[in-house]
Amino acid sequence: MPASYSGTLLSDKPNVAITFDDAYVSVAQNALPALASRDFHSTIFVPAAVLGRTPNWAMEEGSPDSLEIVMPAEQIASLSSPLVALGSHSRTHPRLSRLAPGEARAEIEG
Repeated sequence: MPASYSGTLLSDKPNVAITFDDAYVSVAQNALPALASRDFHSTIFVPAAVLGRTPNWAMEEGSPDSLEIVMPAEQIASLSSPLVALGSHSRTHPRLSRLAPGEARAEIEG
């Protein structure tokens, strides 16, 4: 189900929301085809100011994510499917809890 689902949950089977942070190209190449073949919905959270680039946010030393590329805008636009929803992962992926309220609002709204 979409991460934004707010209806009544089914009680006769498990309820799952599949989400992906950071909108990496590898998600589109690897995960989305596998999910689509099973009619599974997913939600991708996109850092809007980093499209088409490698991540520039803090990560653990040696993280394989540092070699990933965030999907460019054209690729994100091509994901149009009832099985894929997009959400905001802020503009630049900062630690929102470490920002002043006005800065956090700008990150979220941007």
